[in-house]
Amino acid sequence: MNKKIFIIWGWVEASNYKDFEEYLLWEEFNPYVEKAKNWKDNLLLDLWEWFEVIKVPMPNKGFAEYKYWKIMFEKTFPYFGEENILIWHSLWGAFLLKYLNENNWENICQIHLIAPAVFDTPNELLWSFRFDKNLETFKKFEEITFVYHSKDDDVVPFFDLEYLQKVLQKSNFEIFENKWHFIFEEHFEELVRNIRE
Repeated sequence: MNKKIFIIWGWVEASNYKDFEEYLLWEEFNPYVEKAKNWKDNLLLDLWEWFEVIKVPMPNKGFAEYKYWKIMFEKTFPYFGEENILIWHSLWGAFLLKYLNENNWENICQIHLIAPAVFDTPNELLWSFRFDKNLETFKKFEEITFVYHSKDDDVVPFFDLEYLQKVLQKSNFEIFENKWHFIFEEHFEELVRNIRE
């Protein structure tokens, strides 16, 4: 199968173990989050007839660092087909914006960024995932890029989407009212529709 979908999503960025420890002390335990099936789990079921869906596990998701994620991401290259669709959520959105702004790629047919992090917030700093906000190199992908964001997202502020709308004017933007950070959605119908069309 030449059309492949690579789905990866982010977690927490920390600059050092002290920050990571503070995050663990602050984070509330929810026994249902990991067990609940969400759109990432169901994407394979929603698209298997048309695409090969590859979920990429990333190292140390609780203490994320760009250089280590880059190593793991580049291990996926031998599995890429002639046409590739990249789906990136949250901190991974920052990773992809940075990576594609610094590296030249040709075999991407769609990019889907779900609540991508662009700026630091009081609760989460991007540290090694910070990137050149002009996105000059990334702009070659703007017509095949879809960005999804919800107005009630308090993890990645809606301001981040508004900034991307100014910089990537030819991209496709889907705005929601009450999807929060797209964690508890069982299916992502808009994403599936855009990929199939």
